[in-house]
Amino acid sequence: MRNWFFYTFLTVFGSAFGIVIVGVVSVRIYQVPNAAMEPTLREGDSLLEFRRFGMRSIQRGELAAFLLPQDSAQTVVRRVVGVPGDHIRVRAGRLVLNGQQLAEPYIQISKNALGADFPTALDSMLDLGGEVRNLQAVMYGEWVRNGTLIVPDGYYFMLGDNRTNTVDSRIFGPIPLGNIVARPVYVYRTKAPGTERHLLDSYIIGDPP
Repeated sequence: MRNWFFYTFLTVFGSAFGIVIVGVVSVRIYQVPNAAMEPTLREGDSLLEFRRFGMRSIQRGELAAFLLPQDSAQTVVRRVVGVPGDHIRVRAGRLVLNGQQLAEPYIQISKNALGADFPTALDSMLDLGGEVRNLQAVMYGEWVRNGTLIVPDGYYFMLGDNRTNTVDSRIFGPIPLGNIVARPVYVYRTKAPGTERHLLDSYIIGDPP
Protein backbone atom coordinates (compact mmCIF):
# COMPACT_ATOMS: atom_id res chain seq x y z
CA MET A 1 0.00 0.00 0.00
CA ARG A 2 2.84 2.36 0.90
CA ASN A 3 4.47 1.70 -2.45
CA TRP A 4 1.21 2.52 -4.23
CA PHE A 5 0.90 5.88 -2.42
CA PHE A 6 4.59 6.60 -3.04
CA TYR A 7 4.40 5.92 -6.78
CA THR A 8 1.11 7.82 -7.08
CA PHE A 9 2.70 10.81 -5.36
CA LEU A 10 5.73 10.67 -7.65
CA THR A 11 3.51 10.46 -10.74
CA VAL A 12 1.34 13.43 -9.71
CA PHE A 13 4.32 15.50 -8.59
CA GLY A 14 6.29 14.68 -11.73
CA SER A 15 3.36 15.59 -13.99
CA ALA A 16 2.78 18.91 -12.21
CA PHE A 17 6.49 19.72 -12.31
CA GLY A 18 6.63 18.90 -16.01
CA ILE A 19 3.65 21.17 -16.77
CA VAL A 20 5.30 24.05 -14.90
CA ILE A 21 8.63 23.54 -16.69
CA VAL A 22 6.97 23.35 -20.12
CA GLY A 23 5.00 26.51 -19.35
CA VAL A 24 8.09 28.42 -18.25
CA VAL A 25 10.06 27.28 -21.28
CA SER A 26 7.34 27.70 -23.92
CA VAL A 27 5.56 30.88 -22.80
CA ARG A 28 7.08 34.35 -22.75
CA ILE A 29 5.91 37.87 -21.95
CA TYR A 30 6.32 40.78 -24.35
CA GLN A 31 5.48 44.46 -23.93
CA VAL A 32 4.56 46.44 -27.06
CA PRO A 33 7.07 49.32 -27.30
CA ASN A 34 5.40 51.55 -29.92
CA ALA A 35 2.40 52.18 -32.18
CA ALA A 36 3.58 50.03 -35.11
CA MET A 37 0.76 47.48 -34.68
CA GLU A 38 -2.14 49.81 -33.91
CA PRO A 39 -5.08 49.37 -33.83
CA THR A 40 -4.51 45.65 -33.12
CA LEU A 41 -1.94 46.24 -30.39
CA ARG A 42 -1.52 49.45 -28.42
CA GLU A 43 1.73 50.87 -27.13
CA GLY A 44 2.26 49.47 -23.62
CA ASP A 45 0.13 46.35 -24.14
CA SER A 46 1.51 43.24 -22.43
CA LEU A 47 1.26 39.99 -24.40
CA LEU A 48 1.58 36.30 -23.73
CA GLU A 49 3.44 34.49 -26.49
CA PHE A 50 4.16 30.86 -27.23
CA ARG A 51 7.75 30.20 -28.19
CA ARG A 52 8.23 29.01 -31.73
CA PHE A 53 8.81 25.31 -31.05
CA GLY A 54 5.25 25.22 -29.74
CA MET A 55 3.81 26.90 -32.86
CA ARG A 56 1.96 25.22 -35.65
CA SER A 57 3.14 26.04 -39.17
CA ILE A 58 3.34 29.79 -39.77
CA GLN A 59 0.31 31.12 -41.65
CA ARG A 60 -0.55 34.35 -43.39
CA GLY A 61 -2.58 36.62 -41.19
CA GLU A 62 -1.24 35.67 -37.78
CA LEU A 63 1.06 37.76 -35.63
CA ALA A 64 4.66 36.74 -35.08
CA ALA A 65 7.44 37.91 -32.81
CA PHE A 66 10.88 37.88 -34.42
CA LEU A 67 14.44 39.10 -34.03
CA LEU A 68 15.32 42.03 -36.27
CA PRO A 69 17.84 40.90 -38.90
CA GLN A 70 19.95 44.03 -38.38
CA ASP A 71 19.76 43.88 -34.57
CA SER A 72 19.24 40.40 -33.13
CA ALA A 73 18.99 41.82 -29.60
CA GLN A 74 15.68 43.47 -30.52
CA THR A 75 12.37 41.56 -30.76
CA VAL A 76 9.40 43.06 -32.61
CA VAL A 77 5.86 41.90 -33.43
CA ARG A 78 4.37 42.23 -36.92
CA ARG A 79 1.76 40.46 -39.04
CA VAL A 80 2.75 37.67 -41.43
CA VAL A 81 1.42 38.69 -44.86
CA GLY A 82 3.67 36.70 -47.18
CA VAL A 83 4.93 33.10 -47.14
CA PRO A 84 7.54 31.50 -49.44
CA GLY A 85 6.63 31.91 -53.10
CA ASP A 86 4.18 34.79 -52.61
CA HIS A 87 4.36 37.87 -54.85
CA ILE A 88 4.16 41.01 -52.70
CA ARG A 89 3.45 44.64 -53.50
CA VAL A 90 2.18 47.48 -51.34
CA ARG A 91 0.14 50.30 -52.89
CA ALA A 92 -0.62 53.33 -50.73
CA GLY A 93 0.00 51.15 -47.70
CA ARG A 94 -2.37 48.36 -48.78
CA LEU A 95 -1.25 44.81 -49.46
CA VAL A 96 -1.32 43.40 -53.00
CA LEU A 97 -0.85 39.64 -52.66
CA ASN A 98 -0.26 37.54 -55.78
CA GLY A 99 -1.78 40.28 -57.93
CA GLN A 100 -4.88 40.88 -55.79
CA GLN A 101 -5.33 43.91 -53.54
CA LEU A 102 -6.83 42.67 -50.29
CA ALA A 103 -9.36 44.12 -47.90
CA GLU A 104 -7.52 44.40 -44.59
CA PRO A 105 -9.88 45.17 -41.69
CA TYR A 106 -7.02 45.21 -39.19
CA ILE A 107 -4.91 48.08 -40.62
CA GLN A 108 -4.61 51.76 -39.77
CA ILE A 109 -3.53 54.10 -42.55
CA SER A 110 -3.69 57.79 -43.40
CA LYS A 111 -4.74 59.07 -46.82
CA ASN A 112 -1.42 60.73 -47.64
CA ALA A 113 1.02 58.17 -46.33
CA LEU A 114 4.62 58.86 -47.21
CA GLY A 115 6.70 55.85 -48.17
CA ALA A 116 3.62 53.64 -48.23
CA ASP A 117 4.37 52.07 -51.63
CA PHE A 118 6.61 49.02 -52.04
CA PRO A 119 8.85 48.13 -53.80
CA THR A 120 10.43 51.57 -54.18
CA ALA A 121 13.93 52.93 -53.70
CA LEU A 122 13.60 53.26 -49.95
CA ASP A 123 15.72 55.49 -47.72
CA SER A 124 16.00 53.52 -44.53
CA MET A 125 14.36 54.87 -41.38
CA LEU A 126 16.77 52.71 -39.43
CA ASP A 127 20.43 52.17 -40.28
CA LEU A 128 22.96 50.63 -37.94
CA GLY A 129 26.35 50.85 -39.60
CA GLY A 130 24.86 50.49 -43.06
CA GLU A 131 23.34 47.07 -42.28
CA VAL A 132 19.83 48.06 -43.37
CA ARG A 133 21.14 49.41 -46.68
CA ASN A 134 22.91 46.08 -47.17
CA LEU A 135 19.66 44.20 -46.49
CA GLN A 136 17.83 46.40 -48.97
CA ALA A 137 20.55 45.81 -51.58
CA VAL A 138 20.00 42.05 -51.24
CA MET A 139 16.23 42.47 -51.29
CA TYR A 140 16.18 44.59 -54.43
CA GLY A 141 18.98 42.72 -56.16
CA GLU A 142 17.80 39.14 -55.60
CA TRP A 143 14.11 39.10 -54.70
CA VAL A 144 12.42 41.98 -56.54
CA ARG A 145 11.36 41.28 -60.12
CA ASN A 146 9.27 43.61 -62.30
CA GLY A 147 8.22 45.74 -59.36
CA THR A 148 7.18 42.79 -57.19
CA LEU A 149 8.98 41.05 -54.34
CA ILE A 150 8.94 37.26 -54.50
CA VAL A 151 9.25 35.85 -50.98
CA PRO A 152 12.18 33.38 -51.03
CA ASP A 153 12.16 29.90 -49.53
CA GLY A 154 12.57 29.93 -45.76
CA TYR A 155 11.48 33.58 -45.40
CA TYR A 156 8.31 35.46 -44.40
CA PHE A 157 7.16 38.98 -45.26
CA MET A 158 5.99 41.02 -42.25
CA LEU A 159 3.96 44.25 -42.19
CA GLY A 160 2.88 46.44 -39.30
CA ASP A 161 -0.86 47.08 -39.02
CA ASN A 162 -0.17 50.81 -38.60
CA ARG A 163 1.06 51.14 -42.17
CA THR A 164 2.04 54.81 -41.87
CA ASN A 165 4.03 54.51 -38.64
CA THR A 166 5.97 51.26 -38.70
CA VAL A 167 9.28 49.72 -39.64
CA ASP A 168 8.66 46.38 -41.32
CA SER A 169 9.69 44.15 -44.24
CA ARG A 170 9.39 47.10 -46.61
CA ILE A 171 12.49 48.43 -44.87
CA PHE A 172 14.50 45.41 -43.71
CA GLY A 173 13.22 42.75 -46.09
CA PRO A 174 11.67 39.30 -45.52
CA ILE A 175 12.44 37.57 -42.22
CA PRO A 176 14.20 34.18 -42.15
CA LEU A 177 12.36 31.40 -40.35
CA GLY A 178 15.15 31.13 -37.79
CA ASN A 179 14.47 34.69 -36.60
CA ILE A 180 10.83 33.96 -35.73
CA VAL A 181 10.77 33.16 -32.03
CA ALA A 182 7.15 33.26 -30.84
CA ARG A 183 3.46 33.73 -31.66
CA PRO A 184 1.48 36.30 -29.62
CA VAL A 185 -1.83 34.84 -28.48
CA TYR A 186 -3.25 36.92 -25.64
CA VAL A 187 -3.29 40.54 -24.40
CA TYR A 188 -3.27 40.17 -20.62
CA ARG A 189 -2.78 43.84 -19.77
CA THR A 190 -3.72 46.96 -21.76
CA LYS A 191 -3.90 50.70 -21.20
CA ALA A 192 -6.63 51.11 -23.79
CA PRO A 193 -9.82 52.01 -21.89
CA GLY A 194 -12.97 49.98 -22.40
CA THR A 195 -11.43 47.38 -24.70
CA GLU A 196 -12.28 43.69 -24.56
CA ARG A 197 -9.68 42.52 -27.06
CA HIS A 198 -7.64 39.92 -25.24
CA LEU A 199 -7.50 36.76 -27.33
CA LEU A 200 -5.80 37.97 -30.52
CA ASP A 201 -7.67 37.39 -33.76
CA SER A 202 -6.02 35.66 -36.69
CA TYR A 203 -7.08 36.69 -40.18
CA ILE A 204 -6.95 34.41 -43.20
CA ILE A 205 -5.05 36.32 -45.88
CA GLY A 206 -5.36 35.27 -49.50
CA ASP A 207 -5.56 31.70 -50.78
CA PRO A 208 -4.08 28.87 -48.71
CA PRO A 209 -0.31 28.38 -49.42
